[in-house]
Amino acid sequence: MEAIFERIDETESKINAYVTICREESLRQAKIAESQINSGVDLGTLHGIPIAIKDVIETEGIRTAAGSKIFSNFVPKQDATVIGRLKSGGAIIIGKTQAHEFALDGPVPTRNPWNLDKIAGGSSSGSAAAVAISSCLGALGTDTGGSIREPASFCGLVGLKPTYGRVSKTGVIPASWSLDHVGPITKSVRDCALILESISGYDRSDPASTNGRVSKFTADLDGEISNLRIGIPENYFFEEVDDEVLSTVRKAIQELEALGAQTSSINFPMAPEIMDTYSKILFSEVSAYHETFFRERSQDYSQEARSLIELGFFIPAVQYIRAQRLRGLLMKRVLELFVKVDLIVTPTLPIIAPNIGTTRVMINDIENDLGVTTRNLAPFNLLGLPAITLPCGFSIKGLPIGMQIIGRPFEESTLLRLSNCYEKATNWNDRSPVY
Repeated sequence: MEAIFERIDETESKINAYVTICREESLRQAKIAESQINSGVDLGTLHGIPIAIKDVIETEGIRTAAGSKIFSNFVPKQDATVIGRLKSGGAIIIGKTQAHEFALDGPVPTRNPWNLDKIAGGSSSGSAAAVAISSCLGALGTDTGGSIREPASFCGLVGLKPTYGRVSKTGVIPASWSLDHVGPITKSVRDCALILESISGYDRSDPASTNGRVSKFTADLDGEISNLRIGIPENYFFEEVDDEVLSTVRKAIQELEALGAQTSSINFPMAPEIMDTYSKILFSEVSAYHETFFRERSQDYSQEARSLIELGFFIPAVQYIRAQRLRGLLMKRVLELFVKVDLIVTPTLPIIAPNIGTTRVMINDIENDLGVTTRNLAPFNLLGLPAITLPCGFSIKGLPIGMQIIGRPFEESTLLRLSNCYEKATNWNDRSPVY
């Protein structure tokens, strides 16, 4: 723990990953963990491990501001379910990490450890940057449209959005109830599996929680992948992608084939409808949560967050209901696709991390809004499917590039097995930022 705080002292002034650092309490908990371990008490694989937490997840006695003025003085009286589970397994919460306002949008001071002029991604910016720079050993983020996978990819990390209902959202300040997920950001696939084991499981206080058996995600990490059928979408996901990203991910797919996985081309169903359906649900649910706050304190929101919240007020209820019905039809079609394949592989992001302050990006000479980063990510929030990103190479300028793997509901073990096999064969995650 002392080594971690030395690392924070070395890097935090450059990276700005944290909004709150719990130095005294963390060291006190580390002494307790040391005493327990020396006495033969073993709380599990996370015993004594320092974990950072995105500042939209409630932590007892630690301010949880969600990057906002609205909650600037909010100190929860109890932990979110995922925090309680981490603590039960011996993990130590060392601090709260920077995030976009209410996990929506707005300025974030966090910088990308691979290049301080580049964005770390959002909205779990601080969680990813802290893991990348080794100022924690793992972190929790939330993902409504890619907010775990985007920063993990930009920072050269593993980031997992579990199946909807796998991990409790009780005590997590919502962005969108039916699109939100909580998951780990780590340096390795095995670390990701360990944290997922700790935080998964049924929670009666979360209406979306699924009452099923919790898998031992580390048990099958080293299993065979020669029987896995991987679908490569020939539409949508590879269409608007930077050439350097595209070539890197194509090489990664060739490596998966060399490792024994079977690949085939697939056509992803209803692709033109996906983002419009997602957006109607997202903005409606965002506005529903913020309605009272917005009516009373709209001036306390950033312009970016305010604009997103206002959008939802103009979506009629009938459009929201139609979007939810279309969501069900899309899910049916995608599950039919998973009869033919076990997993789907895509680029995580269509671009390499842009400069801080960028609002428009060029993709092969075509200008796009920065929101294009959600293009390959949000579909799997809409569907609630498990999706993982892991590093698969670096750009000419030394910036990380990620590959995304998507699986059937509640088959995170399969995602992790393929990811672990690829990670061991390539070792992209062995590289670290120089700071």
